[in-house]
Amino acid sequence: MFSRLLLSVFLLGSVLARAQSDSLRALLKTAKEDTNKVLLLNSYADTFWQSGRPDSAEIIANQAISLADKLNFKRGLAKAYNSLGVARNQQGNFTGALESHLMSLKLNRDLQYKPGTASAYANVAGTYINLGNYPEALKNSYAALKTYELIPFKPGMATSYINIGAVYFNQGNFPDALINYELALQISKESNYPRGMANSYIQIGNIYYNGHKYEEALKNHAEALRIQKETGDVDGEGTSYSNIGSVYQDQKLYDKALENFFRSLKLKELIGDRLGMDIAMGNISSAYDKKGDLEKAEEYGQKALKIANEINDLEGVKELNMNLSTIYEEKGLMQKALTHYKAYIAARDSLVNEENTKKTVQLEMNYEFDKKEAATKLEQEKKDAVAAAEVRRQRIILLAISCFGLLVLGFAVFAYRSFLQKRKANEEITRQKDMIEMKQEEILSSIRYAKRIQTALLPSERVVGKMLKRN
Repeated sequence: MFSRLLLSVFLLGSVLARAQSDSLRALLKTAKEDTNKVLLLNSYADTFWQSGRPDSAEIIANQAISLADKLNFKRGLAKAYNSLGVARNQQGNFTGALESHLMSLKLNRDLQYKPGTASAYANVAGTYINLGNYPEALKNSYAALKTYELIPFKPGMATSYINIGAVYFNQGNFPDALINYELALQISKESNYPRGMANSYIQIGNIYYNGHKYEEALKNHAEALRIQKETGDVDGEGTSYSNIGSVYQDQKLYDKALENFFRSLKLKELIGDRLGMDIAMGNISSAYDKKGDLEKAEEYGQKALKIANEINDLEGVKELNMNLSTIYEEKGLMQKALTHYKAYIAARDSLVNEENTKKTVQLEMNYEFDKKEAATKLEQEKKDAVAAAEVRRQRIILLAISCFGLLVLGFAVFAYRSFLQKRKANEEITRQKDMIEMKQEEILSSIRYAKRIQTALLPSERVVGKMLKRN
């Protein structure tokens, strides 16, 4: 059995601190049927999926949905659907998970609650990644990123970049995946977001592992482990030990691999993460097989297979049966080898059928997405054409107005100049008229003056008449 890495996408659950399930259980026993009980149920559901018990988380989340719906408590209902979606994702029920997360998205958008909307977008994106519908995954990841930027909330932005990186990783586009993981790491550091930093380091380490750059892979997984220890992230520690063990196993350093696999197993048992226990035991079995210790390889292989069957980890069932078949063949127990080989074939065929169904759904989703994109593009082209025509019309109007304005301005300048010239001519005429009148006045004054003098010197007719009578 090949070692199994953490390659899961980043789903967002509760923003509350992880509470002790026993204290929540005690509070729920006395809680009234009100909105506070919905909140308690949501937190209680989170403790189950956080500890690797998604089946219990689903039961509690459904109770929260029922009560929140009865109380018409929309915010609580949105959170309950979110918890249900995370639980279903963990159980591999991706179609059901998508349904739940889309319901959470709708409720949060109706409430115009941006943090919940952004979280729902991120979870929808993560579920689409699990379904292999990468166009929708990218679309919702970028929607989440945009909403987180508006809030703004840098940890959410880091989460979005991790999901975008996961899309590229699953498509085998490791360079673009690495770019987005490094962006997530940078933003997580800027916002002092330890979980984002640890998850970024894990994903970067997995890229280097796939590229057989073991030194860089170990360096990044070790950094993730350091952060997880500092923050008390027991689940994350278990994951990092498992990933470190896988790197050592690839290098054929089986003792170091086993040391880390056992550390992972211990931590996964501590928190009750059964999928993590299944993976750790399977990795231990594989390492013992490669080391040549067939007894211990069989022991841990059977333990892992039992859990894988119980939690319906079909990928694990397939790999573990193949590994056990090889072990029994090496031990010369051909009947047992054949039995496990047949079980391997059954699990493989079931996975192939699931994969085919998944691919069919993916193709249908991609087809619908392409149709939607084509329709959107056509609509946008129509809008662009109308907008361009409107721009041209506005330019023509503006040009006409400008020309008219220039004509008016030219006429105004001409009229003003004519006015100035006319005023100047009028002023000159007035000045000349004043001068003529002044000259006339001077002449008249001279004549009147001379007349007065003449009058003064000559005797009047009456005096002359008297003088003539005397003579």
